[in-house]
Amino acid sequence: MGTQVVSPQNLDIALKELLVKFDKETERDAAMVVRETMKNMFGSIIEETPVGDFDPSHEGYTKANWQLSKGQPRRGQLNKRMPKRTRSSLRFGSLKSVMGNTWYLANNVPWINKLEFGGYPKNVKQGTWNKRSNRFQIRSSGGFSKQAAKGMARRNTRKLKRFLELAANKVL
Repeated sequence: MGTQVVSPQNLDIALKELLVKFDKETERDAAMVVRETMKNMFGSIIEETPVGDFDPSHEGYTKANWQLSKGQPRRGQLNKRMPKRTRSSLRFGSLKSVMGNTWYLANNVPWINKLEFGGYPKNVKQGTWNKRSNRFQIRSSGGFSKQAAKGMARRNTRKLKRFLELAANKVL
């Protein structure tokens, strides 16, 4: 960038152009920070969701059912499995679409609340049949899944401030 010489009679025009450019850059940076924050928080929720590895036919079904949407949460379930799903699967669209919209990450599998908040038997005697090992396996403790003992969504939404700081440091 070079230096621009502005005459006194054109100072107001030059200042206005500078402020408009600054406003656009600031808006773009804010959208990038918001998108990066959502990607990290929503991505961490997905990545921390248990795979459900005791039954190969259901492996990754819960991870696959995290559905990103804007405006209102998605309804229904997806009929697919994604055991290795990560945050890179999230698509937010253009930077413009990030700002001014409410974004949702919803999961509609019937067991998601039990996985997030507990509700399994507190004293497990036999456990769940593991089709891979052909034996019963105790997969919960104190009413919570051992793979997500503190939930996925609650645990990561509590880290929102940290996700925001990381995004701001990356973008700005």
